[in-house]
Amino acid sequence: MNILLVDDESTLRNLMKRMLQSRGFQVFDASSAEEALALSAQIPVHVLITDIVMRGMDGIALARSLGERFPDLRVLFVSGHHTEWEQERDRYRACAFLSKPFRKNDLINAVTELAADAD
Repeated sequence: MNILLVDDESTLRNLMKRMLQSRGFQVFDASSAEEALALSAQIPVHVLITDIVMRGMDGIALARSLGERFPDLRVLFVSGHHTEWEQERDRYRACAFLSKPFRKNDLINAVTELAADAD
């Protein structure tokens, strides 16, 4: 199962990547939606973890674009800002939200639940 992690904050992105890899997840990361789209042309994406508020294309637009290419996409939106993400729930096989800052266990549990939906 491939996880695509997208966040323009490099320190947080690297920390989340290490957290997930320590639990055995296969994680690919990108610093922007545009970089993520290019990467997704090379690998299938099963779970997308994306910051919502990013420069350029935001995380919601990224998820919609990837959802067209990967119909079974599961999405975990993360944000430190109040956002309206609930209308996105029905677009994906599974969808969740984490508010920044979050604990390691919150991230692992959310991704584990999304990944379990793949079975």
